[in-house]
Amino acid sequence: MQAPDTVQSPLDQKAASEIAVEACVYLYPLVLMERTRRQMTNVERPGDVLGRGPVNAFAHFREYPPAGFKDVVKPNFDTLYSPAWFDLREEPRIVSLPATDLYFLAPIYDMWSDIFACPGTPTNGAVAGDYAICGPDWEGESLDLRIGATEPPKGSSNWLPAPGGPFNLCLRMYYPESSVLEGAWTPPGVLKAEPVSRLEAST
Repeated sequence: MQAPDTVQSPLDQKAASEIAVEACVYLYPLVLMERTRRQMTNVERPGDVLGRGPVNAFAHFREYPPAGFKDVVKPNFDTLYSPAWFDLREEPRIVSLPATDLYFLAPIYDMWSDIFACPGTPTNGAVAGDYAICGPDWEGESLDLRIGATEPPKGSSNWLPAPGGPFNLCLRMYYPESSVLEGAWTPPGVLKAEPVSRLEAST
């Protein structure tokens, strides 16, 4: 029995307009995030411009964001940030978070600005930790926590799913005390993002 011919009717103007609007709503955040990424990584050294640093490096805020800070929409003006943009095409990065008695979050955003993982005080307490941030094709061993697009071959007990494309990690330190406002206190400079090959070479 011959299958009936399927004929697709052409889109009318209303349907085409609705599809175009939906596509813009869904995809335009990627355009904005890519613009933000290029702007915030277009420096040679972290700190050359407030909140900006090269790819795979943290740019620590040593003071609260000023009122004129516009790199991201509506930052908290009582929060110390440490943003970093990662490129995992060559190898994973090992992010080391220090032990601290302060409340902090390290949310990791995809290109739609959705948070898909968030190490910090609520999840791992005040202890120090090393986190393997992995691309979709990496199959090596992990440390305390592996964040990647594909499940590790040895199981998922320490795996958090992540998108396969670029993403942004931003440490948030909440410390609304006078010493910060007066410039007498700065956050610890031990936060780092090492290539996994460098870590393996030292073990």
